[in-house]
Amino acid sequence: MESRAFLRALYRAAVSAVEPGRLVAEALSRRGNAVVVRSVSDPGRREFVFVPRRVALLSVGKAAVAMAAAAHRALGALVHESIVVAPAGSPDEALPPGCRYLPSAHPVPDERSLAAGRQAAALASSLRSEDLLVVLLSGGGSSLLALPAEGVSLPDKVRTVSLLSAAGAPIADVNLVRGALSRLKAGRLAAAARQADVVTLVLSDVGDAGWHLVSSGPTLGIPPSRRAALALLELYRLLPLVPPAVRAYLQSPHVEDGPRDGGQRWSVLLGDIRTALEGARREALRLGADV
Repeated sequence: MESRAFLRALYRAAVSAVEPGRLVAEALSRRGNAVVVRSVSDPGRREFVFVPRRVALLSVGKAAVAMAAAAHRALGALVHESIVVAPAGSPDEALPPGCRYLPSAHPVPDERSLAAGRQAAALASSLRSEDLLVVLLSGGGSSLLALPAEGVSLPDKVRTVSLLSAAGAPIADVNLVRGALSRLKAGRLAAAARQADVVTLVLSDVGDAGWHLVSSGPTLGIPPSRRAALALLELYRLLPLVPPAVRAYLQSPHVEDGPRDGGQRWSVLLGDIRTALEGARREALRLGADV
């Protein structure tokens, strides 16, 4: 086989292996009035079954439209309310009527990101016990969904994150500071859902750094402390350079949030770079290559 055609075939196979709609369809289904979530990347194929009073859907990221469309096809009338936040210009024809589509900003957040953040927070906080929030995450959500901490403006937060990135901070450190300066990121959106159950399906673009970092993990992990964010800015010698409002917020006396009683919190990895590589590997074997 000609080399260029061989490489094209591997590329197509890698992309196909992480096609968002197909992965969501494999993981999410309806069984009567129950929502069934399968752990597709787990060899044991565990299942999580929810029988909710009400289902809300939030899809955020560069693959948000394809993921949301597949989720609606899988769950049908079980979905009572849905919000889809994707980069402006994303085709949204596949979304069903009644789905709230919010085109937002990427890679730098703006007022559209704030508006989307407020709507996502309102959706989570409207849920009650026996409700289910289904969250679909893909890359890019950190800028698409923004709601800075009280007293911190969006430009202040953008400036702080830009300084960290320019200093060479890894994504885990950047997201820790993002989370400390946010009312949504690093598990804070899940906390806003209180007694409702939250299940998160993740299509990861962060490699081995950890899929809890995708879109800054609004429903994953434990909210980081102001003290930890302050220590990181000091480590990178950025504290004198960050906006005064950020410095004042992180240095202000504060009782850190402790664990909150709430509904179930589950998350499933749909796919990542390894999924794409496995797709390419299988195609290479099919074409007779020694892999």
